[in-house]
Amino acid sequence: MDVLLEELQTPLVPLRRWVIKRHLLPMCRNAVGHRENTKSILMKHQHQMREALWQIARQMHGQGLIPEAELFFFLKPNEIVAMIAGRTNAMYLWKAKQRKRLWPTMDKYRFDEFIKGFRMTHRVSVGNISVEMFLFTLSAFSANQRRAN
Repeated sequence: MDVLLEELQTPLVPLRRWVIKRHLLPMCRNAVGHRENTKSILMKHQHQMREALWQIARQMHGQGLIPEAELFFFLKPNEIVAMIAGRTNAMYLWKAKQRKRLWPTMDKYRFDEFIKGFRMTHRVSVGNISVEMFLFTLSAFSANQRRAN
């Protein structure tokens, strides 16, 4: 830690150096450790959920509710509940097969991660007047005034 503090180009008074060394850096290291532990727990939970869903899919296939276990993942939750409750409908299987058939095409679609457009702020209403609308109108008016002059 001393090496890191020596490499800093910002001059530090001894008190700040002590606070960073004794409190800030250990807290940061603990935070990184907690983050990694949390990630590990989430990955384990995700694996257990996948195993449980595959088990349900194999059971439904074994009971003859679905023709193949993989089709389970193309059913909607309400369709799965209805089929398990005994309300089997051929339409559920037909729709699931359609979803499975369309999946390769749909999976190729790529969308921007960020939505482009006007920046939207939180709206605050005062009586019947929207503060956001008022500020927008005011800024547009002032821009037009600047152009005119």
